[in-house]
Amino acid sequence: MTWPNSRRDDGCGAVFGIGVVPLVAGLDNALGLGVLAWIIGFFVWALISATIQTWRESARKQAARDETAHADAQRQEQQRQWNSPEAVEQRRLEAERDRAEAEAHERRREAKEELRARQKWVQYHAYMRIEEVDGMDGRQFERFIKTLFERLDHKNVRETPASGDQGGDLVCDSPDNKKTVVQAKRWQGRVGNSAIMEVLGAMLYYKAEGAFVTTNSTFTKAARDLARLDPRIHLVDRTELAEMIRRVFPREVPEFDREKYDQFVKDWQPFQPEAPATPNTVGRSGHHTGRRGRHRRRRRW
Repeated sequence: MTWPNSRRDDGCGAVFGIGVVPLVAGLDNALGLGVLAWIIGFFVWALISATIQTWRESARKQAARDETAHADAQRQEQQRQWNSPEAVEQRRLEAERDRAEAEAHERRREAKEELRARQKWVQYHAYMRIEEVDGMDGRQFERFIKTLFERLDHKNVRETPASGDQGGDLVCDSPDNKKTVVQAKRWQGRVGNSAIMEVLGAMLYYKAEGAFVTTNSTFTKAARDLARLDPRIHLVDRTELAEMIRRVFPREVPEFDREKYDQFVKDWQPFQPEAPATPNTVGRSGHHTGRRGRHRRRRRW
């Protein structure tokens, strides 16, 4: 026997019930009435269960239709609000505000960059005293001399290798297009004729037509006598270096020029104090230099 859950099952149950009635009539009156009551109750329960299931399915489908209709109504309302004149105007105002904020941010960035550029321009052209040069180490002094010669209209000023420089710290082209070697000596004691012999070797090695030996100190008489024998060698002692600094680093800063700033100043870096070097890493003009030790017998500031 199957549990009825449809109209077809209800029909089969009715036929079954009709067939059972004569069987029940043959039983004892009390027992037959009990069986008949149970059968009737069963069919009533089956009918109620089927009705409830049908109602639940109908309610579920109706709820799904209502939910779909509600979602469609919400979308339509959102679309109507999005396309409303008030919403369109609000979006326009927000876009204008964002654009204004972006432009203001860009103006602030440009103003900061302009301020940094002008400060660097002043720093680049600031007056420098010879005493400030005395505070540099050997490597900084070479870079300073490089900047100095660049401002004196020498072209293609470049540093020589850290090792095997053959006596020249810089190589450049003079204003009259002659290849020139430069030796930088930042010493405390006087510079002797060994520096002159070194720069003569550098002239031969680099095939130069002229040479400068620059120092923040002075030269011995022997060094000056040796340099006089070759007019291609020019000695720049402390006095002449101070004059060159006053000429190249004037007290009066010229008016800011964006084109010249981009060309000469933008990539320029001021001299920064460096960490104290170990005996194996002191700069090229230092006491413990690794470049052939040409200054080992000299003291430096």
